[in-house]
Amino acid sequence: MAYTTAGLTNGGRTSHYQIQYDDTLSRADGMDRANALIAVCESDFALMSDWFGNIPLTVGMPITVQIAPGPPAGLPQPHQSRPIHLPTECSGYELTQEILWEGLHLEAL
Repeated sequence: MAYTTAGLTNGGRTSHYQIQYDDTLSRADGMDRANALIAVCESDFALMSDWFGNIPLTVGMPITVQIAPGPPAGLPQPHQSRPIHLPTECSGYELTQEILWEGLHLEAL
């Protein structure tokens, strides 16, 4: 298993995120899910930032997001910079998106 950005919009890079997926995943679970998240993550980031008064984050940018099988792991604790591990065992990118929001919420605390 290795993380890849193959087939991702802009190589998985957005203003605030570097999104990767496990190369052993099916196209739907890996590349398609990652591209769906890429399409909405910056607007979600703007919304979350607004909720918390646009406070600056203390983690380095970009925030690495890794999509892989298994339970959520590596959600950042406040003021830690490490990858956010998003599980594929969810029903579409919406749950993946919610887990990502939770990671940002922890950082904002």
